[in-house]
Amino acid sequence: MAIVTGIANSLNVMYVDLIETFSTTRAKAATVQSCVIGGLGMSGIFTGPCVSWLGLRRAGLIGVFISSMALALSFFADSIMYLAVVLGIGTGVGSSFPFIAAQSAVGKYFDKKSSPIAMSLIMTGGGVGGVVLPYLISYLTTEYGIKGALLICGGIEANCLAAFLLVHPDNRTPRQLDDKFTDTNITEMEPLNKQQSSEEKNRQEFQCFVWLHRRVPILFIKRDAILLFKNIPLMCVSLGLSISLIAFYVVFFIMMDHLKLLGYSDSNGVLIITVTNSVNTVSRLLPGALKQIPNLGILYIPIMMTVIGGFCVLAMPFVSDITTLAVLYSLSCGLPFGCQNSVKPLCLMKLVDERLFPVVIGASLTVLGVGVVVSGPITGYIEDMSGSYNLAFYISGGTLLACSTLLTVGLVLHRNENDASCH
Repeated sequence: MAIVTGIANSLNVMYVDLIETFSTTRAKAATVQSCVIGGLGMSGIFTGPCVSWLGLRRAGLIGVFISSMALALSFFADSIMYLAVVLGIGTGVGSSFPFIAAQSAVGKYFDKKSSPIAMSLIMTGGGVGGVVLPYLISYLTTEYGIKGALLICGGIEANCLAAFLLVHPDNRTPRQLDDKFTDTNITEMEPLNKQQSSEEKNRQEFQCFVWLHRRVPILFIKRDAILLFKNIPLMCVSLGLSISLIAFYVVFFIMMDHLKLLGYSDSNGVLIITVTNSVNTVSRLLPGALKQIPNLGILYIPIMMTVIGGFCVLAMPFVSDITTLAVLYSLSCGLPFGCQNSVKPLCLMKLVDERLFPVVIGASLTVLGVGVVVSGPITGYIEDMSGSYNLAFYISGGTLLACSTLLTVGLVLHRNENDASCH
C-alpha cells in the first residue's frame, strides 16, 4: 500500500513540471493525476468482483505488474495525453487490484475485534508512502526529468510483486472451492434426486453453483447489485464517503499550484505537502484507536471528519500566511482525509457481509473515480478562467458539509433498522 497507492497519490508534485515540460494549460495538466486516481476508482466496479474471483494473491500480482509496466512505459511520453491515457489505464486500473485485495484481506483473516486495528495499519501504508514519495519523486524529477522519474518509480513498484507472493493463497475462491470434491471437472449440472442423502444434495447444489459461477458470472454480479441497492443505509454511507473523498482529493490536487500562486517556492510547497501527508498518515490510525472506546459507533467518525474538513476548506480563500495554510491543509487534507480513507472500509464492512465486501469497495471506488476524473479538469478550468482557486474551495467545502448530512441520514437509518430487528 505504501508504494502502490503512495505513487498514485503523489504524482501531483509533478503538476507544475507537467505544465512547463509539455507547455500545456492547468486544466490539461490536471488530467494526468485525475486519470490516475479516476482509473483506480472507476475500474473498481470490475476489479472488485475480479478480486473475489481470482483470490487476493493473484489479483495483487496482476495489478502490480500492470501498474509498474505503465509507469515504465511513461518514459516514452511525448504529450500530456499520452501520460493521461497510459498512467490512467495502467497505473490507475492496476493499482485498483492490490488496493481492494489489501482491504479484503482484513475481512478474511481478522476477526471483528482486531479488524479495525488491522485496517488502520493497512491504510496507514498509503499515508507512509504519501510522506516519503513526494520528496523522492520531486528529487527524481529534478535530476532525471518527468520521464526518468516515472521510469524509476515503475522499477520501485515492481518490487511489490515479491510482497504479494508472500500472501497466503485464498482457497475459498469459486475456481478452487470444488477441489475438495472428487469430481472437479464439472461440465453440466446434475438434476437433484429427492431420494439422495442431504450430504449428496449439498454436494450437487454446490456443483450447480460452481458451474453457474464459472460460465455465467454476470448473473451473480446482477444479483449482488440488486442486494446492494436495496440497502439504503449502505447507499447513503457509501455515497457520503465517496463524495467527501472526491472533495478532499480536489483540495489535495491543487495544493501545490495554490501555494505557487500565493508566491511561495516549490520547496515550501513540498514541505507543506509532507507535513500534510504526515498528519494524514498518523490520522489513519485514529479509527482503529477510537473503535476501542466502548459505545462509540464507527459511523460517527466520518461525520465528525467531514464537518471539520468542510469548515477548514471554506476558510482557505481568506488565508495567505504560510503557517496558517499549513494548519488548514493539515486539518483538511491531513486529519479528515486520512481518517476518512481508513474508516471507509470499516464503515462498509459494518453494513455488508464479507462476500459482498469486495463488490461494495469496487463500486464505491467507481463513484470516487468518476468524480475525480470530472472534478480535476473542471478545477483547472476554474483557475484558468478566474485566476484563483477560491470558487473550487467554496464548492469543495460545501460538498463536505453536505456529505456530513448524507452520512447522518445513513447512520439514523441503520440504527432504526437495528432497533426494528431487535423488536
